[in-house]
Amino acid sequence: MKRNYLLVALAAVLLLPAAGLAQDGPVIWVSLLKAQPGQGEALVQMLVKHDAPLLDRLVEEGAVLEWGVGMPIVHHGNDPYSHAEWVTFADWSGVDKFMAGFMASMQSMSAEERAATEAEWDQNVVPGSHSDAIHRGLRGKPGNGRPAYLRLGYYKVKPGHDSNALELWDKVAAPLYEGLAADGTVMGYGLFTHEVPGDYSWTHGSWYTMPSLATRDAVRAAQAAQAAERSEEELAEIQQSFAEDFEPETHFESIVMVVHYKSAVRPGDE
Repeated sequence: MKRNYLLVALAAVLLLPAAGLAQDGPVIWVSLLKAQPGQGEALVQMLVKHDAPLLDRLVEEGAVLEWGVGMPIVHHGNDPYSHAEWVTFADWSGVDKFMAGFMASMQSMSAEERAATEAEWDQNVVPGSHSDAIHRGLRGKPGNGRPAYLRLGYYKVKPGHDSNALELWDKVAAPLYEGLAADGTVMGYGLFTHEVPGDYSWTHGSWYTMPSLATRDAVRAAQAAQAAERSEEELAEIQQSFAEDFEPETHFESIVMVVHYKSAVRPGDE
């Protein structure tokens, strides 16, 4: 019983992100929207129609590393969003190029075209549901091929415990995910935190991309195998570190189905 409890704690740690890492990773801009009833597919088509010309060009130029549209597959009722669009910029200069292209596109529209675009938005998006978040990638490993799903995990690191959380990641999670990426179990993985602070219940997030939902079983099996190689003392030390450095009751997860994707590294939807 004791070892089973420790294995559960270890499995939770394996989903944790690192804290206190150098802020030199990509900039990740996430837009969250809620589709009008019955307009989910229309919203996807609208986003792709309006955003692909600019974002695909920026992918080809290297300013954007990847972008995509996804839909969460787990719903809790009264969900604040139904669709997410993310753009991973190489750095803030890439964001500058996007903003310049966006403004140029808007200024090139006639009054009729602008009105039609606004009407299309109102038809497909619930008023007031749109929100943005800007994150910073801390570590990551891109994969090959178009992902089918994206798994996200969120945790809150206690104030002043960033370096301890990083040590825990290096000891437990990094070797596991590196091995899973090397053998193709996961397509890619990474860590992120807030680049622009907001009203969030979490401080750090982790992700990995999956070719199928069965990947979750393979990840959990790998976690159990890794834990089985550790002594009771090592497991207890990991559990103690987790309890001291994180607020475990704040943890939550999301699984996103990728419905559109474009990347300079991986084949997309073109």
